Amino acid sequence: MKSIYLREANAEKMRHNADKGYIQRMQVNADKNLEFTISVFKDTGRMLSVRDYVNNFNEVLEDNCRHVMRYIGGGYIQLMKDGSWLLDIDGNKETDKEIFSLEEKLYNHISKSI
Repeated sequence: MKSIYLREANAEKMRHNADKGYIQRMQVNADKNLEFTISVFKDTGRMLSVRDYVNNFNEVLEDNCRHVMRYIGGGYIQLMKDGSWLLDIDGNKETDKEIFSLEEKLYNHISKSI
C-alpha cells in the first residue's frame, strides 16, 4: 500500500501550486503503511473550484460543473450547478444527489489498479 501514497505525494510535488499539507499526509500514510480503505480514500478528497482544477490538472469538465472533488489516484467527482454529483469512469457517466455511492464506485475503480 505504501506505493500509492508515495506516487501521490510525488505527483503532487510536481504541481506548480503543490499542496504541502496533502504531500505530508500522503508521506505519513506511507510511513504508517496505512491500508488503502474506503475511509482513507474519502479522506484524500479535496474540493477545488473549476478554475483551479483545470489550471492544476488540465482536465476537461462538464460545462455546468461548479466544483470538483479530487481523490488519490487522480479520480474526481464533479459537483454540478443543479446540486447533483457526476462521476465519469471511462465514459460511463453516473449522477446522484449524494456523493457517497459515487465515492464508493470511484474507490472500487481506483483500488483495482493498485
